[in-house]
Amino acid sequence: MWMRYYIGSTCNSLHKRKNGHKRDAAKFPEQPVYKHLNTIGWDNVEIILIESYPCDSKAELEARERFWIESMKPVLNKVIPTRTPKERYQATPEKFIQRVKKRYETKSNEILRQKKKYYVTRGNQILQQQKKYYQENKEKFAQKYKVQKAQKENKLFITEFQNFTIV
Repeated sequence: MWMRYYIGSTCNSLHKRKNGHKRDAAKFPEQPVYKHLNTIGWDNVEIILIESYPCDSKAELEARERFWIESMKPVLNKVIPTRTPKERYQATPEKFIQRVKKRYETKSNEILRQKKKYYVTRGNQILQQQKKYYQENKEKFAQKYKVQKAQKENKLFITEFQNFTIV
């Protein structure tokens, strides 16, 4: 019989880890690994030690867990420890793009509502600030426009502009 399996790591006893999975399965029953374990029944779940790996840190343990996941390719492992976002993208670019599109679709309406609300409530204030800034800086705008116009006409000229010379 073909079995689906999951590879994990722990510093606890295997019994404690299994109980931790049972607890998590009750909290997150829609996660693929817990959906499978709940379906087959916890009496049919067995945790087997594949290696006792001496390490000095959680990072070392996760690196070894990643080794086993990449070697055995279990179908229930969705997260590979120590994998960077770039590696996740390179492994499954289509999934990444679909997630981004879905997030954009769900968030875009909310963002538009927030922007509209912001401009409705602050639009007049923003407009007044822009007018005030323009009035205070009319000469700068005129000079900038003159430079842009001359550049379009390919004219060469020299003018003073805020402590430096444009040639």
